[in-house]
Amino acid sequence: MEATLENGNPVVGSFNMAYKNYDKKSKFPWCLSISIGLKLENCKENGLPESEEIPIANRFEDELLKKIKEITTAHYVGHLFSDTFLDVYIYLDDPEKVHQWLQTQINKEGLIRGFGYEINQDPKWETVNNYMN
Repeated sequence: MEATLENGNPVVGSFNMAYKNYDKKSKFPWCLSISIGLKLENCKENGLPESEEIPIANRFEDELLKKIKEITTAHYVGHLFSDTFLDVYIYLDDPEKVHQWLQTQINKEGLIRGFGYEINQDPKWETVNNYMN
């Protein structure tokens, strides 16, 4: 998937299109969006990562996702690079345990990259709808 932000910067990502017509969306009504900060000196002027930054961000994403899937049922829908961030979208059935675990990680010493997150109720998966068209 490729697009352009309002500021003219590009967005590049991939989403699992099998979720477009997923009939159990309402059973996973919580959207966890994680924003992983990219190392600025490893980013181009347009905010996209240089080739050496991509595997670092993807590996960190994989580590977070692995643990989240150990905690609860999680549907990884996709991710995108834009404006010096890797944004990850995951749908959950039970966000509380994930929130508690992420709180222990967010300011953890020695993280590969810093990150932030939000968990919002989104039973129709509207947050990712535009990426699935």
